[in-house]
Amino acid sequence: MTGALLTEAAGLLWLGRISAHGSYAADLLGPSLLVGLGLSVAFVQLTALAVDGVPQRDAGLAGGLVNTTRQVGGAIGLAALATLAGSVTAHAHQPAPEALTSGYRTAFLVSAAVLVATALLALLLTRRTRPAPRPVEAPGPAEPWQDRATDGSSVV
Repeated sequence: MTGALLTEAAGLLWLGRISAHGSYAADLLGPSLLVGLGLSVAFVQLTALAVDGVPQRDAGLAGGLVNTTRQVGGAIGLAALATLAGSVTAHAHQPAPEALTSGYRTAFLVSAAVLVATALLALLLTRRTRPAPRPVEAPGPAEPWQDRATDGSSVV
């Protein structure tokens, strides 16, 4: 999960370098692919982590809470970042295209910082679980045809 979040953050850091006179192929395609890759892997892993350990009878409820949280969190995050970008744009002392780009750059960089912090928290707070050990079968009674011990000596 940490790798997916850092991949997404790398894409946003790359987007944070856009210029007002850039091109799609050079400035948007690569970072958009990184963000999409990180986002898709992170969503699957975060959803699995969120419903892990939930009893089967509550799985639908847990899935609904995950989706609701994702929607509300996305709306709040988008509102905060759009407000930040708009504020930076409004206070920039540059021509309109450069001012707008400056606002977007700031929003992308703040998003990347939030993702890096989330990746660090995921690394520190998620538990590493190991599969339960398989039960070892106890040896059964010796068969009559077995006349030697495991060390090669005779069984009396």
